[in-house]
Amino acid sequence: MDSQLAPPEWPLEALATKMKQYCYLLEDLTAQVLQEQADGDYELLRDYLKRRAVDAFWQKVCSGCSLQYFCFAYQLAHLVSGCPVWAPFVFGVAAEGLLEALSC
Repeated sequence: MDSQLAPPEWPLEALATKMKQYCYLLEDLTAQVLQEQADGDYELLRDYLKRRAVDAFWQKVCSGCSLQYFCFAYQLAHLVSGCPVWAPFVFGVAAEGLLEALSC
């Protein structure tokens, strides 16, 4: 999507459709949701889509996997950092603490 377009011209329906085409976990994504999340701000829209993509990735990785402790530590890092994009940087600290707690 062209960042120079005015918000009323954003092709949000096409964007939502394309995101759902590539990731079934984003099935709830609609033009209305994107419009509400962006509130006319291109960077807010980008941040929201990044967050949803990262969350979908970890939802897929963690669903029924044998990496339960890894996934728990990642989710904990997500909560601590407040942002799934930064969570991998916090993840090392969270995982280390989790491993210590589990090794008692």
